[in-house]
Amino acid sequence: MDLYQKKKLPARIICIAAAVSFLVVMAIAVRSGKDDSMRLVKAEKRYMDTGVSCLEDGGRKEVRSYPYRTEGQEGYFYYRLPDDIQDDSVLVLPNVYQKIEVTLNGEPLYEYGMNHDSSYFMEARIRLPAGSGGQELEIHLINTEKTGKAVLQQGYLTTAGEMADGILADNLWAFLFCVITAMSGMCILVMSLWQHVKKAEDSPMLFFFLGLFALLSAAWVFTDSGLPQLLFDDSQMLMVLSFELFMLMPVPLLLFIRLVCEYSRKVFGILVTGYIFNFLVQNVAYASRISDFLFSSRFSSCLPYINSRKYLKNRPGRKCCGSWPIKI
Repeated sequence: MDLYQKKKLPARIICIAAAVSFLVVMAIAVRSGKDDSMRLVKAEKRYMDTGVSCLEDGGRKEVRSYPYRTEGQEGYFYYRLPDDIQDDSVLVLPNVYQKIEVTLNGEPLYEYGMNHDSSYFMEARIRLPAGSGGQELEIHLINTEKTGKAVLQQGYLTTAGEMADGILADNLWAFLFCVITAMSGMCILVMSLWQHVKKAEDSPMLFFFLGLFALLSAAWVFTDSGLPQLLFDDSQMLMVLSFELFMLMPVPLLLFIRLVCEYSRKVFGILVTGYIFNFLVQNVAYASRISDFLFSSRFSSCLPYINSRKYLKNRPGRKCCGSWPIKI
């Protein structure tokens, strides 16, 4: 052992001893606290198994299985609320691309999508007024698809506090992804600005497109999760913003790859142009009420595949290219 290693030996011994002490202390802590639990236990959902009926042929039919489909695009359902519900109770109804209107004793209680041509997938969270136990809710559903049937999913009762805790628990990983990705995107954009000041050639745009893609990804995951329900009231705006971000997301990524992939820049340029044109057409179609974003997103998923196949057919020797497969 040389002189240098002898000088480092005490420091290494101290580090090893510190690591061993950490493991010993954690083992003691795990052993002594194994009977305790600090994990959040989600409240049980009180599903509406009884007291639900549907208006059919001029009379009411009891709903016994879910999902329950009516004969037409519209359906009227009736919920008899339990007598023992709490004053801060919330009725949660999974709603699949339908307009929904809820009334209690003839008074409007909840509405979604009735004033719009398009409705999307979301959970209807209906706050029940105090003293509504034992009363009957009327639920009006309208399926917006031409050949669709009104569908009632099984609802459940919870409280406002339990609902908020459930949303946070269900979307914890989405929240962490949004925070980490958004911070990474901002750091990359700062690096892009620094590279621009240094007058680098392609580096500023590489960092700019990558950072922009990270920010768009974080924003889309946030709008597509349940987290906005804790902060915003306008669900229609959030749904439309989610589709807008979804259609824009591939553009900065493809521009980034276009700068990196030297031999296939033409195909990526075609894809970028196609996505931007598709974004413009879809917005015009939605604004003029020709189409909605549910159909648009399905078409957008096929766009890069069509362009890639067309390019590869003419250039069979190229290998550095691909599609953007997205499943709705």
